[in-house]
Amino acid sequence: ALSMHRCVGVTAPPTGMPRLRELCMAGCAGLRTAPTDMPSLELLDLEGCTNLRAPPTCMPHLQQLSMRGCTRLAHQTVDLPALRVLEKSI
Repeated sequence: ALSMHRCVGVTAPPTGMPRLRELCMAGCAGLRTAPTDMPSLELLDLEGCTNLRAPPTCMPHLQQLSMRGCTRLAHQTVDLPALRVLEKSI
């Protein structure tokens, strides 16, 4: 698990962590892109990432995703086959 909670200066997600299972980036207001290269990720918290433009993609094991407060999120179709819980509201 990796917590980057409220790292407001972060504009991009971490990379090179193929075995990471949980990532919390809640409150990272500067984040513009969601993680895409984390095949083992099961839980992703992006709540309050107000500059996030696109949802995560290509995460075959992602089961829980929170995007509450992601006010600039564009509507896109994503393929998250294992997703069980989606939390999204403005």
